[in-house]
This record gives sequence, C-alpha cells and structure tokens, in this order.
Amino acid sequence: MPKAKWITPIFHPNIAKNGDVCIGTRWTPMKGIDKIIIELANMIQYASYNLDNPYDYSAKRWVGQNESEIKNMIYMVKFPPEKGGDIEIVDEEELEIVG
Repeated sequence: MPKAKWITPIFHPNIAKNGDVCIGTRWTPMKGIDKIIIELANMIQYASYNLDNPYDYSAKRWVGQNESEIKNMIYMVKFPPEKGGDIEIVDEEELEIVG
C-alpha cells in the first residue's frame, strides 16, 4: 500500500501535523496511484475531506463551522466572475497518464 506524507504543513482535517495523510479509502493495486494523486489534489483544494475520520480535530471543527463558505470559495475559484486564470478541481476523466 502506498503511503503519502505531506512535507509542507497544511491545515486539513485528514492531514496530521506530522504530515501523515488519511485518504479514507482502502487502496488496492487495481485503483492505481493516479487515484491517490487525484485525491491529494482534491484535498489541497478542500474539495475532499472526511470529517468522520479526522487526524486534525481543530481543522475538523473549522471545516464544520465554515463548510458553506469553503464550498463557495471552491466554486469562485473554479468559476471566477472575471476573466483570467481558472483553477479547476481535478477530475479523473481529465487526467491523462503518460507512460
């Protein structure tokens, strides 16, 4: 089973202060590393989190209290009102694996 460890500190309910990451699903070789990469990218954007199994309880509380604002911020980043750069949530259909 692959292990992920966050090097740069991040405030997220499923990332421990020591960098351990809990994706919340059991990995099998059939799933592939690409699914883990997609999940990690979604976690950075707060598009993915599991409040039922947190590593960081203060982040869990913060997300629970601000969930609607977080979803609004994700929407504003994905669909900015003005023209310019557009950051989108990673979607597995859009991921191309080269190799």
